[in-house]
Amino acid sequence: MKAQIVLSGELDDQLKMLIHQEVTQAVSELAPQLDTPKKLNIGQAAVYAGVARNTLLSWTKKGLPIQVVGDVKRINTADIDDYMNNHGK
Repeated sequence: MKAQIVLSGELDDQLKMLIHQEVTQAVSELAPQLDTPKKLNIGQAAVYAGVARNTLLSWTKKGLPIQVVGDVKRINTADIDDYMNNHGK
C-alpha cells in the first residue's frame, strides 16, 4: 500500500525551505565535532586500530605520534589513520 500527499506549490516550497534550514543548522552544529580529532588512550587506540595493545605501542616507537596528558598517553585517531595508511596494518 502506498500513500501519496499532494501539497500546493507554495506549501511544498515552504516545507523544502524548512527542511533545508534544519539540515543546515544541524550540520553547522555537528561540523566542529567532526573536525576535532579524538584523543584515545592506548587501549582505546588499539581497539580503534583493530590491533593488540603491544602492536600499537610498537607503532609509537616507529613514529606514531603520542601525547602525554597528565599521566595518560593519548593518540589522535587522525594520527592512527595516517600511520595505517602510510605503513599498513
